[in-house]
Amino acid sequence: MTEKEFKKTEADLFASNGRIVLEALETIESQGDTRHIALMAALLNGKTNPEIHRRVFDILNNLKNPAAVSELVQAVQNSKTIELKRELLSACWNSGLDFSAEFPSICRIFLETDFLTAFEAFTIIDTTAPENITEDIANECLTILENFTADFGIEKEKLRSNVVQIFKNVVS
Repeated sequence: MTEKEFKKTEADLFASNGRIVLEALETIESQGDTRHIALMAALLNGKTNPEIHRRVFDILNNLKNPAAVSELVQAVQNSKTIELKRELLSACWNSGLDFSAEFPSICRIFLETDFLTAFEAFTIIDTTAPENITEDIANECLTILENFTADFGIEKEKLRSNVVQIFKNVVS
């Protein structure tokens, strides 16, 4: 996609006409690149109609480009509501991409959010093949998880223990 095409798609994505927005999403699905992830997340941070919302998540849930991983995690971090953060985390694990390089960020998200959102972050970690997690990443995550001081509820503390064990299994 040329820079001119990208700019047009960006403008169309934020058009007031829902049909134009849906056409832009079709273009993104067929020709888009990872820069569109931030734009789609920005669109979701505003008020969108249910059809546009569903369409964006259809695209995000089916991402297959490994270069999209860091963009998607960045979108999670920049989301304005806990509900959107949760949905974007769900899109991460639904995509089937390898997010192991982003586990330190995902662990921070896990620690800083409510139980339901933390559960989505846990699912990303739990569904990653252990051989994809490097010892360096596992050690960094263990440091983050073990040094965070907060009073979790019983359920989240159990979940945190499970995440810690996943990383301990990598380094042992």
